[in-house]
Amino acid sequence: MALCAALFAAVFAFDLLIPPGFAVGLLYAALIPIGLGLPQRQALPALALIGTYMTMLAGLLQPGDALASQTDLINRAVAMLAIWITAALAIRHKRSAGALAESEERFRRLIETSAQGVVIHRDGKALFANQAMCLLFGYDGPEEVLALDSIDAYVAPHERARVRGYRAARLKGDEAPVGYEYQGIRTDGSMIWVDCWPVVVDWDGEPAIQSVMFDITERKQAAQALNEARDDLERHAVELQKAMEAAEQANRAKSDFLARMSHELRTPLNAILGFSEVIKDECFGAVGNSRYAEYAADIHHSGRHLMALIDDLLDLSKIEAGKRELREEIVDLAELIPEALHLVEGQAAQGQVALERELGPALPRIHADYAATMQMLLNLLSNAVKFTRPGGTVRVRAWATAGGIEIEVRDDGIGIEPGAIDRLMAPFAQAESVPTHSRQGTGLGLPIVKSLMELHGGAFELSSRLHRGTTAVLRFPAERVIAEAA
Repeated sequence: MALCAALFAAVFAFDLLIPPGFAVGLLYAALIPIGLGLPQRQALPALALIGTYMTMLAGLLQPGDALASQTDLINRAVAMLAIWITAALAIRHKRSAGALAESEERFRRLIETSAQGVVIHRDGKALFANQAMCLLFGYDGPEEVLALDSIDAYVAPHERARVRGYRAARLKGDEAPVGYEYQGIRTDGSMIWVDCWPVVVDWDGEPAIQSVMFDITERKQAAQALNEARDDLERHAVELQKAMEAAEQANRAKSDFLARMSHELRTPLNAILGFSEVIKDECFGAVGNSRYAEYAADIHHSGRHLMALIDDLLDLSKIEAGKRELREEIVDLAELIPEALHLVEGQAAQGQVALERELGPALPRIHADYAATMQMLLNLLSNAVKFTRPGGTVRVRAWATAGGIEIEVRDDGIGIEPGAIDRLMAPFAQAESVPTHSRQGTGLGLPIVKSLMELHGGAFELSSRLHRGTTAVLRFPAERVIAEAA
């Protein structure tokens, strides 16, 4: 400010000696740019005001009638206009320079405090680095990064050629990826994955590359773990498929074995049954000793039980092997159900169990395998009679529904313990609610019923309450029902 005052004094003395005010006014205007170096923007209008005052004062102090000279007045007016125009331009320049400086400072603060790593580089040399970038690669501060001979120091050796190619192409304006991933190396030697997004910027008047970097190591590790889990899953799926195929093959082999063994057993068993029946009935004369007849009767009874077991094994093996085919025909349930009840009357009478039936009105006929339907119903009736105490009742009901035909076999017997129904659907399983050694059974009846109903496209449902009884339902689908003509 002292320099400005001294210059004003010198110019003012010079102005008193030179009559034309325009040239001296321009000297005052030339003093305005000096105010650009002052920190206060308000100094510029003050300098312009002082220059205007000095120009007018110099005119007043001129000897003679210089003030009256029209030319001198015009010169001094133009000089004062030049002073204020210069001041206005200087103010605008100072304001623009201040805004630019503030913008650059805000940008620098934004970059320096960014959570993403930012580095500006040219020809492999770092020009700027923020603290996040230093933390990303393990450097103590930006100065350490700027001191590197090349930014390749934090790029994994096997990635450097590729990354350098991207940098060179981007500076030349050639085609380059908008963003790319690469493996970086930290100062402690550990490897990290980096997602880099470069862009060309102007730095000190020359093009440079600004790279914004993100640490994606956890994402890469998660993706790798996901891929490994997927590979393990696919491998386990292949192993499971092989195991299932092996199990199916073993199951087929088991079914084939059971079928062959059943056929092999039937031949001698038929002879045992036939000869024991001949002896039991004394077809060729008296045996001589009644004990022999009793033994023959026991042999015949046991043989019939064994034959029933073989028949069940044959049926189950055919079903599991997919060789059991339905011989479909028109089945009249109004005739089949009474016939099935007649076949178990002897067993029911022996166990003192009452048999009842309830058939719906106009029970329609169905397309089904007659023998399979009879077998299912006999299995359910035999089980119901077998597990019903003397004095109990077994009731058969059949009726038509919107979904088809339902046949229900209900008893008030011993029932099944909770949770055992699913197990009873497996071959050879038996209920544990009462001792079973006194009740003969193979444990194949219910699985055969379930499989035969599935072959018919229907469903088999079993429900029970311990000591209250059991209910079994056969559901034939609607497409098997024959619509009777009106």
